[in-house]
Amino acid sequence: MPSTQNPIIGLDQAYFAVMTEGTDIVGGTPTYGAPVAIPGAVISKINPNGSLAVDYADNGPAFIQNTRAVIDLDLEITGISQTNLASLLGQTITNGVTGESALDTAPWVAFMFRIWVGGLDAGGNKIYKYVSLPKGKFTIPESGAETKKDSVSPQHVSLKGQFVRLEVNGLINLNGRTDENLTASDVSGWFTSPKWSLSQSLTAVTVGTITGSASAHTISIPFAKSGETFNMIVPNVKDITVSVVSTGVLIAGTNVITVGSAGIAPTLTITNSNISGVAYLVNVTPDVKDNNGVAVTPKSQLVTPA
Repeated sequence: MPSTQNPIIGLDQAYFAVMTEGTDIVGGTPTYGAPVAIPGAVISKINPNGSLAVDYADNGPAFIQNTRAVIDLDLEITGISQTNLASLLGQTITNGVTGESALDTAPWVAFMFRIWVGGLDAGGNKIYKYVSLPKGKFTIPESGAETKKDSVSPQHVSLKGQFVRLEVNGLINLNGRTDENLTASDVSGWFTSPKWSLSQSLTAVTVGTITGSASAHTISIPFAKSGETFNMIVPNVKDITVSVVSTGVLIAGTNVITVGSAGIAPTLTITNSNISGVAYLVNVTPDVKDNNGVAVTPKSQLVTPA
């Protein structure tokens, strides 16, 4: 039985992910950049701005309809880096200096966090509630500071955001508890790719035949998912390794990784000026995921760019 009577104990793992502009359209697929952690979460307050409208007939109340507006989010954190704040607010950083402008436009972002609920589930594990707000914007926080006195009084940062429904499916808040059938795949992928749909495909992602071009200095890695349209998340460079077969040493130079648009077989391309016509061993790790948070089936393949 779910532990519905247990109180909330804590809050952690706050993340945001910038939505790719124009991807939340009817019939589309919202896509996001890699989620970014905001450490130091203290308090998160969600106001759904719900209300009830009453209709009267025959000298009395006859019908009640509930409604809701935007979700207001108040997030208190111990602090935030200039880089993360600039990403949330659409600001520019040059040589470590943030330039704020009246024309700054905050991007659409998803915001995710985890609530710790008291007690244990049937398996003896801690209970968590996972929350995803898939589309919203943050406003610039108030700032100030107070001098240190005889006793230390920690001062926090308060971020305020508003979240709206997705165009693609009308959802505004997705959440689930680990003691109420939240799947292991959702738990493991909650902070690697924003949850935006109740019907996200968890079908396995596989790697097709890896090819290379010596003249273009590229290696191409195609992905497949049983004929479904999907997109891949740009991984950390370390999640795909390319080593020279003759030496076993990772290829020198800078790997630039790009991912094609969503489709039946989206392709990831590695560009490196040192890629030539020699043999390479390409390793794709499970850290590479699709936009549903599904880890790719790992693959290793020898490739000789033509």
